[in-house]
Amino acid sequence: MDEREFNSFSRGLPSPEELFHADEWEEREPDRQEIEDLTQKEEKAVYIQAREEAEDVRERVQMEEPAPKRKKSKLFSAGFVIGLLALALVLTNLGFFHIRLFCMMSESMGDAIPKGSVIVSYEASAEKLQTGDVITYANRDGVLITHEIVNVISNYDGNGSYAFRTKGAANETEDEEAVTYGMVKGKALFYIPYIGKPFVK
Repeated sequence: MDEREFNSFSRGLPSPEELFHADEWEEREPDRQEIEDLTQKEEKAVYIQAREEAEDVRERVQMEEPAPKRKKSKLFSAGFVIGLLALALVLTNLGFFHIRLFCMMSESMGDAIPKGSVIVSYEASAEKLQTGDVITYANRDGVLITHEIVNVISNYDGNGSYAFRTKGAANETEDEEAVTYGMVKGKALFYIPYIGKPFVK
């Protein structure tokens, strides 16, 4: 049947209004509306279900993907290297800054400066050394000793030079020999505990 025959055939079919009485057609209107509403609800439910399934698939893919590796901060690396270089520069030029490092080799200072501590000292003039200061000096045998000044002798041997009586914080008696200013190697500025332990017997 071609299009012309179909058109002529369709024109011969009765319309819905002709098949049903007007009142019957109106009675069927709510049924058609209900069918349309049901169809829209089903389409909406299918759409929601499809969207939820797509969300589940996306979440599974994200969970399966490996976490991206964090790139090391170039800034941190550069800062670390610069810090090491600066520290090395300072340590190799301590003499220029009149700073010296000493290691506490005994327990004569007790808890005040524990054995194995590294003492950071600086050169101080004789006039600025006073009772309570901790100094490192070389005794007559050339052994370095770090003790506290307990007395200042301002006119040692009557020639106006300075000398000091010293004592270890953990010792009961003062050191036997007086410490002249020429024997003093430095005044303790601060100490770093225990980092010199590997060098202490």
